[in-house]
Amino acid sequence: TSFMYIISVLCMIKIYQTRHPDINARASVTFAVLALIIFLGTIGVLDGSDYFWIIFTILHLLVCLVLTAQIYYMGRWKFNRGIFRRIIM
Repeated sequence: TSFMYIISVLCMIKIYQTRHPDINARASVTFAVLALIIFLGTIGVLDGSDYFWIIFTILHLLVCLVLTAQIYYMGRWKFNRGIFRRIIM
């Protein structure tokens, strides 16, 4: 199942690159992120404590939010300390 997951992510990235030729994802970064996700999934299976799943869920939601904003605004969105001032204004 891990191999099928990696193949599906690589197919989605290839389709995205075909539709948006100006935005390119590097293969090494893609494989590193996939390796991290599989590693965290393995830790979740071996040590399925509630604390792990709470932290994992919060981190997953935050990463999805940041990546969605980064892709939606095509790199013009900055994630730094000034983001909270921009949200309030």
